[in-house]
Amino acid sequence: MPDLKPIPSLERHTEEGSIYEGEERVITFRASTFQLLIQTVRAMAGDVVTKTIFYIVGVAIGRRTYEYSKDAITADNWANVIDGVLSMRGWGRLFSFEKKESSKGVIYECTFQGCIICHKITAQEPICDVVRGIFAGWLESCLGKKAQSSVETGCRAMGKDSCVFEVTFAR
Repeated sequence: MPDLKPIPSLERHTEEGSIYEGEERVITFRASTFQLLIQTVRAMAGDVVTKTIFYIVGVAIGRRTYEYSKDAITADNWANVIDGVLSMRGWGRLFSFEKKESSKGVIYECTFQGCIICHKITAQEPICDVVRGIFAGWLESCLGKKAQSSVETGCRAMGKDSCVFEVTFAR
């Protein structure tokens, strides 16, 4: 496990209705509540806008995750660092991380298990746009360049064993 900053214990301040993690105020909610947020936006804005919004949110989370953990990153532990952060936060686990050369460019394939976005959901197409964005934003920060594409090629909501994301960069 990489040397990540430990997460402080949560402190509840009942009188003010708040929860703190160290100096940071946090909120908690169930996975089903977050899924309802995504479903509500989809009902109001449609699939394309929803996928775009939540991908962009994911990219921002991925970049913030990089900033939080960059001191723990070495040339050979990228996967361990992102897995450590995401698993500590309850998003799921990075099962495998592969770098592949292709005619399209360099593809980073991230196989993710326990994804919170599609937890207990059934869908006809991939729905984990936040996590797709997290991996893209994380890798963009690690590599210092913009991804050409980021796609989810497999999703547990579709009956797959894992969610699989491919983030492609130019050579």
